[in-house]
Amino acid sequence: KLGFVWERLQPEWNLILEALITYRTLHDDLLVPSKFVVPFGDTQWSRSTWSISLGKAVYRIRSRGDFLRGPNAIKRRQQLEALGFVWDVQEHRFEKFCNALRYYAKNEADSKSSTRKGALKIPSQYVVPETDIWPRSLWGYPLGAKC
Repeated sequence: KLGFVWERLQPEWNLILEALITYRTLHDDLLVPSKFVVPFGDTQWSRSTWSISLGKAVYRIRSRGDFLRGPNAIKRRQQLEALGFVWDVQEHRFEKFCNALRYYAKNEADSKSSTRKGALKIPSQYVVPETDIWPRSLWGYPLGAKC
C-alpha cells in the first residue's frame, strides 16, 4: 500500500472538520466570523489546525458548497449537520430573534402582574437574563436593542 490520497481534498476537509469541532467546543456555536483564523500556538486547538483560515473555509462551504461535491458529499453534509452548522446566518439570526420574542411574550403572560394588551413593549436596554425560564441559548441576547 503506497498511501496515495485519491481524493485531493480529504486531508484538508479533515483539518477543517477538526477545527470546526474545536470552535464549537470553545464558542458553543458555529457562527464563525469570516475573518477568523485559528490562532497559531494556542494549545486549545490541535497544532495541525493552527493558522487555518476557518472563517474563509466556512464562507466557501456556505456560498460555494466547497467540500460538498463528489462521493463524500452526503457524509460531509451529515457531519456538518451533526455539529449544528449554520447554513444561512441571516435566517439563523431571525429565528433567534423570533424565539426570543416568543419567550418574552410567554414570560410576560405568565407573570401575575401582566396586563398587556396588544403589542409587546420591550425596554430598549432589555437583555435576556440567565435564568431557568429562558433557554440557555438566549441568555445574554440583547432583545431590547433588536426591537
